[in-house]
Amino acid sequence: MAAFVRRADLDFLLFDWLDAEELTARARFADHGRETFAAALDTAEAIAARHFQPHNRKADLEEPRLEN
Repeated sequence: MAAFVRRADLDFLLFDWLDAEELTARARFADHGRETFAAALDTAEAIAARHFQPHNRKADLEEPRLEN
């Protein structure tokens, strides 16, 4: 199944356009860097692929509805 958002596009938005690495200049984020941000994105991608992606087709075929 194709990725919803290409990782290269997400990396561009975070690191080039939003300059997320600039956060590391602040004391609160000084222990982090691009590698930390990338690891967080990798983890989020793995969780989504493992736990959410399997339900996408079912949700498309049987639209969720609120009952009662």
